[in-house]
Amino acid sequence: MVQMLFTIQFRDQIHRTRPELISALESFIADAASASDGKLQSGRKALTVLFNEDQIGFWLNMAIFLEKALSDKTTMLLRYPASKLCNILCAYEMSDRLREETDKQITANAFNPGLMTNTNFNAASFGLVTKFLLSGVMTLMGAMIGRLGNAKSSGKELAAMVTEKQYEGITKKYIDRGKEVKSSVASYDKTAAKKLWAESAELVQLAANETILSIN
Repeated sequence: MVQMLFTIQFRDQIHRTRPELISALESFIADAASASDGKLQSGRKALTVLFNEDQIGFWLNMAIFLEKALSDKTTMLLRYPASKLCNILCAYEMSDRLREETDKQITANAFNPGLMTNTNFNAASFGLVTKFLLSGVMTLMGAMIGRLGNAKSSGKELAAMVTEKQYEGITKKYIDRGKEVKSSVASYDKTAAKKLWAESAELVQLAANETILSIN
């Protein structure tokens, strides 16, 4: 049985000042669970949604739950991975230009800290309901696929890329929490990287004399 645990930060304080908001959030979870054949258990501090992983259609039910719960932010959820892809494309393109256009001993790599559900990473992008949902959904998904990270361990690995000898001279690599791995196929698209580089320079009105690298 797979469990999704949803908690509301500062629940007691919110309940004293805006009890109707607590009810609205809990009803939102209940509706999503009902639509996806999940079983809802209510406790004083948290709501738990149970899914039977042995049931035919388990992943479909999970998808239905996510679609029901996050449908109002579909566009935002697509923008997020697209922005991460742009970060990697930019890092790889910068590495190539540094090597081809300068004699500087500067490296450029991409770093993945993992799914950082404990850092309030979605605070500026989502409303209270969606943040409430993501705290449970993303933590569960991250744990299931081995992608969870946290500020302490991921921060340590990121600092190591700057201070440790093992990374000396390493460039144009994708480091996933201390391990060098291949990034997505799309991230190696040289044409897309060049276009992103040039259009980014144009958008910020970067002048040629403001950088040691070409801008087109």
